[in-house]
Amino acid sequence: MRDRIIWACFGVAALLACPGPAARPAAAQGAPARVNFQGRLTDSSNNPLSGSHNLVFQIFDAATGGNVLWNETQPALPVANGVFAAQLGAFAPLQGTVFSGTTAYLQVTVDGIVMNPRTQFVASPYA
Repeated sequence: MRDRIIWACFGVAALLACPGPAARPAAAQGAPARVNFQGRLTDSSNNPLSGSHNLVFQIFDAATGGNVLWNETQPALPVANGVFAAQLGAFAPLQGTVFSGTTAYLQVTVDGIVMNPRTQFVASPYA
């Protein structure tokens, strides 16, 4: 009898936690105002860079050419053994309109040198 009671309580909890189709849907959430971005910087001989570097991040609507949808400069970003981490939107918040088109491409400029090619943004889930 005890197993049935536990199962019944579990079943009720599951129904309360996962309401059926009659329940109202949750409000849609907008895209986050910041996006984590990590990269690795090397010199022309593939040696990792270190120290502080000025990085400019831009989002375009095309892989080449196109229009700038957003940009941000992160001065003196720390780089250790070639690895850096940045939060895009930390200095200039990302607006939902940046991702309202069908495509978005990230271009990174390091100490005045444009890194090619641009990287296409793709969707990933967030909580």
